[in-house]
Amino acid sequence: MSDDLLDAARFRQAMGRLVAGVSVLTTFADGHDHAMTADTLTSVSLDPPLVGFLPMVTSDRWHRIRASGSFCVNVLGHDQGDLCWQFAKSS
Repeated sequence: MSDDLLDAARFRQAMGRLVAGVSVLTTFADGHDHAMTADTLTSVSLDPPLVGFLPMVTSDRWHRIRASGSFCVNVLGHDQGDLCWQFAKSS
């Protein structure tokens, strides 16, 4: 397992350092970038490495991200509040 991109020990270490879990989920689909803020990010499983978050069922951006089949989780730092709010607003 040590040859895997992200083994269980490294995943546990990374998730252990996550304090608040505010992140921006991003993807590229249908020729466009799509992004949304997720204010809850938590570890679900070490093997395989899985995270969980709770998007609103009615979120158009979540439906686009989900339909793309893949996305990136960008964990925000304490100094990235403006970025958090940029992707939290529906406009």
